[in-house]
Amino acid sequence: MSDFHNPYHFVPMRGKTGQEAAGWTDAKPHNDRASHPYFPGGHSRYAKGHHHGHITCTLTTETPIFIGATRYQEASDDHPARIAPYELGSQPAIPATSLRGMISSIAEAASHSAMRVLDAARPMSYRLPTEKAYRSIGMVLARKNGALVVRDLTEQEKTKLATTQNIMLDDQHIQLKKLALSGSAALEKFYYQAATQKEVFYSTTAEGRIRGKFRVMDARSRNFPSAGKHRDFFIAIPERIDGIYELPEGVVEQFYVMADDAGERANKPSMRAEELIPYHPLGTRRNDAPQKYGDKIRLGVGDLVYFSKDGNQITALSLSAIWRGSRGGLGAFIQDKELLAFHQERKHLSPAERVFGFVEDRPSGHTKRKDKEREKMAAAYAGHVRFSAAKWDGRLPQGTDSAYMDEVTLKILDSPKPPSPALYFRNKGEQSGYIAKSKLDPEKHEPQGRKFYLHKKKDDKEPWRTHPKNEQERLKQKSRITPLRERLKFTFAVEFDNLTNFELGMLLYALSPKDSFRHKIGMGKPLGLGSVKIHIDKVVTSDRMKRYKEAGPFAKPSTDNAEVDWKKIRDEFIKKMMDIAPDAIRALALLGDPDKVTHPVRYPQIGKINDSPKEIPENEMEQENYRWWVVNDGKANSKQKVKRGGEWVPKYTYGPMRKHLEPLDKSIEKLPVLPRNPFAK
Repeated sequence: MSDFHNPYHFVPMRGKTGQEAAGWTDAKPHNDRASHPYFPGGHSRYAKGHHHGHITCTLTTETPIFIGATRYQEASDDHPARIAPYELGSQPAIPATSLRGMISSIAEAASHSAMRVLDAARPMSYRLPTEKAYRSIGMVLARKNGALVVRDLTEQEKTKLATTQNIMLDDQHIQLKKLALSGSAALEKFYYQAATQKEVFYSTTAEGRIRGKFRVMDARSRNFPSAGKHRDFFIAIPERIDGIYELPEGVVEQFYVMADDAGERANKPSMRAEELIPYHPLGTRRNDAPQKYGDKIRLGVGDLVYFSKDGNQITALSLSAIWRGSRGGLGAFIQDKELLAFHQERKHLSPAERVFGFVEDRPSGHTKRKDKEREKMAAAYAGHVRFSAAKWDGRLPQGTDSAYMDEVTLKILDSPKPPSPALYFRNKGEQSGYIAKSKLDPEKHEPQGRKFYLHKKKDDKEPWRTHPKNEQERLKQKSRITPLRERLKFTFAVEFDNLTNFELGMLLYALSPKDSFRHKIGMGKPLGLGSVKIHIDKVVTSDRMKRYKEAGPFAKPSTDNAEVDWKKIRDEFIKKMMDIAPDAIRALALLGDPDKVTHPVRYPQIGKINDSPKEIPENEMEQENYRWWVVNDGKANSKQKVKRGGEWVPKYTYGPMRKHLEPLDKSIEKLPVLPRNPFAK
């Protein structure tokens, strides 16, 4: 079998919002907060005609699950990370926060609510092709008022470096460094003496010396695309100061956004400074205020930067000749701004925000202007539901002697990050198709939807376990865990107050959409861990108006409780949502049903070397998955060559395949599959 399911798919975000949709309420103006409840249905009183009560549930594990507590051993080159399981009182348990997150994500998707946790500013970037490499280089300086400028050094002489060696000139007692210059048959040598910033930027140079800056990336250069440029060089800085360009705040902001995004996705606490992404030249600092910015890149006086310009206006900034192009922030691709995380321009509050709460989205603070905006107090809302932890009932499945399985090393939890348009985006309108990274356009494309993980194929045995042949490979990216086994039972409760009929129906749907639905929870979801079944045992409501107003504060408890027909309330919610966002309800039913998984669930895979796609050894499925994207977006040639037309050419050439993840629209009745793309080494 050559096809596979991607580990995740997306619930479409097409439907009505605001006044046209059920469950949405008006949000009060931002400046009314001090004198007026910011949102309707607050926490100060029990509202008449609303539901108050609790739900009791049983959760059964249908695959092993793991929810981590303490990371008691960090990963290194010699061993994977080790993570202890979450427990309560030395007994297996599932934290309330994990339950709440799992249920709220389904409620949010099913009700077509705003995305409560969304970084709308996250850049949708792509690696620039070589032909669009930045050709200009300059040095950052600062005016007296603190404004940053760039001094153009593009036309100055650059000397490529080859090797370095520390030496001492005894007659002068000055520590110098000897550098070998490549590109010369005689391999000329010269010496340098470190200068202060003032001497480099502003002082005249003694006779026989050349003032300049080194840019040294060393072995890390192997990870860079070439662009035909030297990465390690000495660049001369002339005495005369000319070619000064202002650095627009928007350009600096965009540079910080993309640099921070790259670092947040790639950097780990255990990394050495020289390993951090984005790479910075040796001998330089990532910023001048590490207590404030940590390991983030922030421009400082003396930094060498690449840039592009339009006339005398700098339009883009980078640390290398080939940087990343931006297609805008993620929020720009979402047409209905009511679906973005709550912000000051929102006019309505969505059902999931009111039930589960939210924190207002604020600027990220990349520049001084953004920092000032963040000083304003952000709005926050606590919601109307409270989850307990899920406690194990103490019973073991027949034939087992522990709730835990043996310790196991997981495959690497890896996945292509946005934008990856072939997976994450779709064309606006009904027609689907492949989207190239460089063609991604907010006017033409939109996100596929909200991300959900598939269940594993039922006959797929332990797909989460790293293959024995790969046990000792890439250990810094792996984790070792002790999962809870399948067929364990846990119980938990959900308390709620001030919920409308629609909101209670949404909560009940999120807990139990239909009999065939299974939830996913915990670590390793894309690898096949985390499938659980939730059964609603009882829904009890309480007439709080009667309890506290008519019966009085000293009445006996529980006299006002009543069990309700929860399936009827849930089904009323489904009926309304089939009119508001039918694709979302259909997609959730498809993604939550393990019986709909007909192929292995894997990260994108490559086919056999120099062959058409077919079954490949399990251990190879863990290796070089990025090659699927290479051949999907472009071409790949084999190292094997044959003579054709008097020329030696690659024996095999594959790609571009241009495959994409089919959207879960109303016409889709089966979970889409992707092919193994062939790749020739």
